[in-house]
Amino acid sequence: MFVHVVLLAALQDPDLAPEAKLDEIGYAMRTPAGWKQVDSPPPAIFKVLAPDGKLAKGDLLAMKFSPEEPMTAKIMGAKNLDWYKRNYAGFELKSDEEVKVGGCPATRLAGVHKETACWRISIERSPSEFYFLDLQCDAKSFDE
Repeated sequence: MFVHVVLLAALQDPDLAPEAKLDEIGYAMRTPAGWKQVDSPPPAIFKVLAPDGKLAKGDLLAMKFSPEEPMTAKIMGAKNLDWYKRNYAGFELKSDEEVKVGGCPATRLAGVHKETACWRISIERSPSEFYFLDLQCDAKSFDE
């Protein structure tokens, strides 16, 4: 779903921004033109903001995470869901599924908290190394 939102935004505006790369896992993506890359402190690898009028209050964040104990993508997905429920009272899960990203096991969850729609893809590079791709935007964008 996260990828679908970025792709839908790209279809609405076919001009693409320069590539943002996660060289460590051989992953690259291009956001629609006008999205602005901004500095974000570690563990963030990169963060981009959607321009006004594209995805209301939209931002995309990629970060690296090393759990204290090795785990599978499925367990990480469950922990992410628990984190959202603990930190965002009333978080409503819309979807939670196992996927592959670049051949790596991953989980993709999507939900809504108040006015904000949240998507997280957790990519298992190894049982002790994960990459998160997070997209947050106005909840009205969730069904668009």
